[in-house]
Amino acid sequence: MQVKIVFNRKNSLNQKGEGLLEFQIYLTRTKRPTKSTGIYIAPIHWDDKQKLIRKSYKNHEELNALLHLKRNELENFYLKELLKIGSRDKIEIKEKIDLYDFIDNYVIKVSNLELSEGTQKIYRRLSKYLKEFNPKGVKIENINVAFCELFNAWLLNEKKLAQNSRHSLITKLKKCLSVAVKLDYIPFAQNPFVKGFAVREIPTIKKALDLTELTILENVDLITRPELKKCKDRFLFCCYTGLRYGDFNRLTIDNFDFLENGKIRLKYAPHKTMKSSGKLISWIVSDFWAGKIDALIHKYKEDFKSFTKITNQKHNEQLKELQRFAKIKQPLHTHLARHTCISVLINDYGLSVDNVQMIAGHSKIETTMGYLKKTEKDLANAASKVVWG
Repeated sequence: MQVKIVFNRKNSLNQKGEGLLEFQIYLTRTKRPTKSTGIYIAPIHWDDKQKLIRKSYKNHEELNALLHLKRNELENFYLKELLKIGSRDKIEIKEKIDLYDFIDNYVIKVSNLELSEGTQKIYRRLSKYLKEFNPKGVKIENINVAFCELFNAWLLNEKKLAQNSRHSLITKLKKCLSVAVKLDYIPFAQNPFVKGFAVREIPTIKKALDLTELTILENVDLITRPELKKCKDRFLFCCYTGLRYGDFNRLTIDNFDFLENGKIRLKYAPHKTMKSSGKLISWIVSDFWAGKIDALIHKYKEDFKSFTKITNQKHNEQLKELQRFAKIKQPLHTHLARHTCISVLINDYGLSVDNVQMIAGHSKIETTMGYLKKTEKDLANAASKVVWG
């Protein structure tokens, strides 16, 4: 039994000209299942002879180390399975795995290789809090409903975490134990989450500018504060496109297609979900906002980097000044622009939720539905359009 790393097995590159790295597990001559690594690289960065990512690729050392760890993990797992199947005495190899080591050395570095840095930060935070909660350490097989309930109570009483913050951490603990079940470190029935333990998420109200406030901001005169003009343009650009600030910060002029009919297409891969889904967002921005997006693109076309390259912290500082100057009650911050775009498109302009989902790049339509606001007036208007028998 052997596990090999293979590149572009299907001989099909993605739109960026990159191929997928996979693990191929040689169980028998005919049975060779594959497992995706979630890593895409260009052919020039792959050394097929050495089965390594070349030095020309950024973070090649870290990625090669992670690939090596994952390959060894897979080989150990399948060897254990073969021993179980082949032994007359049904030999079972069960190691007592420390939960903290498992999270730090496998779940974060190997199992979640394809996830964003933001998600991995939550895992690291979980590991930190678990070590504070029980410094002596705990074995995976000893994690039960009582442990989870006590940990949740500790997060509430000692760390003063709100319910949704605890939900985020507990969800990651659930994922860790699911991985442990998958690797046969604990039986499925022993998983406390299978027995019903959970911390529910509370829906939050997403704050956004309404159309009136957005119009005020568009028309604010900055003749006496010219240093805020670019800040205003950045914020409005994100209000019109729904971009997360991290994605806006990475934009270059190459993210736009200038079409023959004079329209402009925006295309980009959301950084938050790029590694896990590889989803590309693409839409004709000229069809929206009466050309306001086009005007901003052409305004900064010659040096687009000067428009997008500013830290989130610095931009937020400028937005506080802009808010005071424009006399808008709602505090301005970078992510408010994304909320404003989604909310205004749905509630003020009446775009369908599934169309706005395409612009926002939400993987679940329920996330986009969270921005929909319905009142008694909306129901009355809907009822007035029905011919009642």
